[in-house]
Amino acid sequence: MYYRQESNQYIVDGTQFVIDGITYPLAWLQQASEQDLQNLGLVLVVTVGEFKDGKYYNNSEILNEATLTITSVAKPLIDVKTQALKDLNATAYSLLFPTDWMVIKAVETSTTVDPAWSAWRESIRTTVANAVTAINACTNVDEIAALTINWPADPNALVITEPVAEAV
Repeated sequence: MYYRQESNQYIVDGTQFVIDGITYPLAWLQQASEQDLQNLGLVLVVTVGEFKDGKYYNNSEILNEATLTITSVAKPLIDVKTQALKDLNATAYSLLFPTDWMVIKAVETSTTVDPAWSAWRESIRTTVANAVTAINACTNVDEIAALTINWPADPNALVITEPVAEAV
């Protein structure tokens, strides 16, 4: 985006625009030289700051002549922690739910769940417990935003198949 102080005008790249009664085509800015831009008094708008993840921060922007200032203010820590815990539980639920039938079948038929799946399901619960501890230990929003949770791969994802020989 460009700014023209003389007419207090913002021009977005890829749009047609009019300056001093002259209409410039859609691609003019892309093809213009630095001298062409200077001749029209166009200055590239500079962005100061950056948007942060909206889950954790309230973002705002102020456009003042050739400067776009982006401000990110952390949401209240308690709200971010509460949402992080809800998201954590929702993810764990979505991972475990597709295999709940294995547990139900084992209970109904007095059999056992495949040990690989039992171990994986337990590793999901352990991951949640560790993440809850990590979230609760955070003292500011930046710490929560920086957390990464490495969910264990299910046993099917660990299956390695041998290449099939080609017919001669």
